[in-house]
Amino acid sequence: MSRVHNNSDDSNYDWDFYHLAIRNCDIAVCEANAISNAIGVRQTEPYKAWSTYIFTRICAHASFLMAATPISRWSKREYENWDVSSIAPHVRAIMEGEILFYYISKDPLSLEEWKAKLNVMHLNDCVKELNYFQIMMRKMTMNCLLLSAKRRNYCSVNWKCFFNLLMFQLKTRYSW
Repeated sequence: MSRVHNNSDDSNYDWDFYHLAIRNCDIAVCEANAISNAIGVRQTEPYKAWSTYIFTRICAHASFLMAATPISRWSKREYENWDVSSIAPHVRAIMEGEILFYYISKDPLSLEEWKAKLNVMHLNDCVKELNYFQIMMRKMTMNCLLLSAKRRNYCSVNWKCFFNLLMFQLKTRYSW
């Protein structure tokens, strides 16, 4: 979709506000990227190292967000893409990253507290991976059932098909 030009004062105000918001966001992302580049190579305590990694991920998603935003200097297109769903994953990742950054970057009172925070973070990651694999396994099982049913006119799992699909998914996910 492209924008419709309207001569009303409200429309001009909205466009001025949009351009101002884009400009301010552009400045913030450029400054955040500069900070991320400046602090990225230092040796420090583990919680600060994790914080810089998380901050770098937030900056990357902010850059992708700006590139997907219509009429920003980051989007090098000859057309305007007003599909808001293309920026939604980046906004969510930035919000989740901000929460994680706040959680990880606080000075721990002890080494045990830091280890507990790190274990909780890894546990959360493992739970997400397990959920992903459960969904993937369900989809692959259904695909194999459908293939078996089409080939043999009855429902039985073709296990060779199932494990071939599983190995393909694992290879593409982890780049073996």
